[in-house]
Amino acid sequence: MNFDGLSKRSKVLYLVYGVLAAIGVAFVLALLISLGGYYIAGWERAPVSEMAGRLVAWGLYALVPLLALRLAVIWSIKKDRAKR
Repeated sequence: MNFDGLSKRSKVLYLVYGVLAAIGVAFVLALLISLGGYYIAGWERAPVSEMAGRLVAWGLYALVPLLALRLAVIWSIKKDRAKR
């Protein structure tokens, strides 16, 4: 993403959105690794239920704020570009 000409507000919103999205991707990857280990490698003690519970909690508590944050980022970038 090109940050030239964007306000600090847009940069901070984009940074927060990126960090939260990275945490979400990490949860999904952890769940996939746990599922793969459980079903493919035969790990009997793979934390599938714990990771699935955490992923559901992440989805319930973070999905709406992430969508709102994404809309705020889009709005802020449009507002910055309209000022040019």
